[in-house]
Amino acid sequence: MTKQKPRQSLAGFSLYRGLGTSIYVLFIIRIINRFGDFVQLLLVLILTGKLNLTPAQAGFFVSLSVAA
Repeated sequence: MTKQKPRQSLAGFSLYRGLGTSIYVLFIIRIINRFGDFVQLLLVLILTGKLNLTPAQAGFFVSLSVAA
């Protein structure tokens, strides 16, 4: 039998093994935060495309959601 090499795409992740739990928690939290940013983009598209609001009105609503 031949020894299989690790997949090349996962080879770079070996650097991150053995890090503390707090690092992994921060990583997950940052991913969730970025999903929130994506939701704001979708909110603008829905407000302008489906509800026919002007860009200024959509910007106002997004500003309110950021401030909340």
